[in-house]
Amino acid sequence: MAKCRSEWLTVRPTVRVPSPIWGIPVYAKARLRLRGLEPEATYRVRDLDKGELGEMTGRELTDEGVPAEISDRPGSALMVYERKG
Repeated sequence: MAKCRSEWLTVRPTVRVPSPIWGIPVYAKARLRLRGLEPEATYRVRDLDKGELGEMTGRELTDEGVPAEISDRPGSALMVYERKG
């Protein structure tokens, strides 16, 4: 049985779009930096709406993050990652 653990995401914004409702900035594009990954391991990353994003190392996912873009308003993004091997 697989163990499940929580992961924290850090969002590094690249574009801010003003919210018409509350005036709070929302992010149209961001890089989601993961934590707690093995730096030398390879991970497969998928956006369940847009398809395969490719393979990245744990170090890349931690340092650079996963690019995320939500073009629909309102909208959401669902991404999954899994360790290879």
